[in-house]
Amino acid sequence: MSETKKVFALNIDLEFLDNVYILGIQAPLLPIHRLAYFLNRDAQWDLTRTDDYLDAYALLRHTLPLERLNMFLLENKIPTPLIPTEDCDYFLLACGEIDHYDFGALTELIESMESIFSVYPIDVKRHETLQNFFLEDDRFPKI
Repeated sequence: MSETKKVFALNIDLEFLDNVYILGIQAPLLPIHRLAYFLNRDAQWDLTRTDDYLDAYALLRHTLPLERLNMFLLENKIPTPLIPTEDCDYFLLACGEIDHYDFGALTELIESMESIFSVYPIDVKRHETLQNFFLEDDRFPKI
């Protein structure tokens, strides 16, 4: 007698990812606390460390209440890369009303910082690990 297995497919609506913008930052010589210092100084933010993501990757957060955005700085290199296919050391993740924020100006600002090699946008829909990051309840600003 053959065994029959039931398979259930979980279909999660990922439409909320349209409200996400991610920058990859290459800065192999820059520790996360120095990058946070530069962002706090130059962008006039207040990035503060929250719980580590997956208990291993440093995670810092800043909220832009007027823009209705939450910004996260997430490490991609310690202990091993979170997303090894991306050639970056950090992710700067924005979620909320991204259409009203000038990410081009932010990219230029980051590129002008000391020890930054490159900054480039990342398509969140290519990386399940990054998609899962945004499934947490407190990622999007309360409106």
